[in-house]
Amino acid sequence: SDFGHNFVDNSLITFMETNRNNTAVIAAGYPEEMREFLQMNDGLSSRFKTEIPFPNYTPEELAEIVGRLSKDKNLSYPDDVRKKVVAYMCIESKKPDFANGRTARNLFDDMYGRLANRVQSQLDTGNDSVLSTFIPEDVPDSRP
Repeated sequence: SDFGHNFVDNSLITFMETNRNNTAVIAAGYPEEMREFLQMNDGLSSRFKTEIPFPNYTPEELAEIVGRLSKDKNLSYPDDVRKKVVAYMCIESKKPDFANGRTARNLFDDMYGRLANRVQSQLDTGNDSVLSTFIPEDVPDSRP
């Protein structure tokens, strides 16, 4: 976009040059988007000399993220649910629009909504664990 080019040409490059002895600028993003960013201005690639690639989380690590989000909300995350999350992430991680950690957050939000919808009809059961325990059905099927 014109705004992006103007920002890079008129602000970022100037800032980096003016402050090159006392400032570090870190640009982060997905590999293809970073390549496009560095091609916006001939001077960018020479100023960003070090690249540190970070691999995507594994399906098991993504399932751990969902587990930590569950713990933060005081929700039970049983092993059968974790296994279904791992299977979900195995499929999702192969898709071109895979969003890594954001996929885990989005899945947790989806699961949390499903839990809320499921327990809404069970509020008068007196069984509080139903209100705070994920079940495998709370994990959606991965879509093709």
